[in-house]
Amino acid sequence: ERIKPIRDYLVNEDTPELTKLIEDSHPADLAEILDRLGREEKVALLDLLKPEEAARVLPEVDSGSKGELLESLEDARLSRI
Repeated sequence: ERIKPIRDYLVNEDTPELTKLIEDSHPADLAEILDRLGREEKVALLDLLKPEEAARVLPEVDSGSKGELLESLEDARLSRI
């Protein structure tokens, strides 16, 4: 299961390893992962994505997660997505 290592990397703030882990992931797979994370974890993971990647992932995220992300992300970040 991919969620545990992602959570571990987030907790340990191991951005390089987390980036390697998710860099080739399909947007639907990343959306599924985001749906299973807590609010702060969602934001931290989405912040690692380039704006164009985040734009492909957000439509795939369930409405509850999408609402949390939209409430939590800074306006400047949202405008780039």
